[in-house]
Amino acid sequence: MPGALAAVQAVRRSGDRVVVITAAPGAIAIAMLSAVGLGVDRIRADVWAGGKVQPLRDERCWAFVGDHADDMAAARDAGAIAVGVTTGTSRPAGADVELENLEAFATWLADQQTSER
Repeated sequence: MPGALAAVQAVRRSGDRVVVITAAPGAIAIAMLSAVGLGVDRIRADVWAGGKVQPLRDERCWAFVGDHADDMAAARDAGAIAVGVTTGTSRPAGADVELENLEAFATWLADQQTSER
């Protein structure tokens, strides 16, 4: 997905970890990330909708990027900022912030860090 590498790099520059929490089976998630050359710190696989809440809490995620309303609900229920991207087949209804695509994420993250100071 366009912007994924830049998003991962932006998170790393910020000093945070990159955690993928996905409904995909672990082997598929690992293969997809490997195929596009994205290294992440942790993968929490085989979780869908409300099942993502506990991994978000366990990993202490302060923001969660997704493309589905269930992702946004899980983020909010876990106390994280729900960052919706509109690149999927569904809409990220209920997002705290909605980005057109992942290419916009690095700028959003930089703005977050600036506003925290």
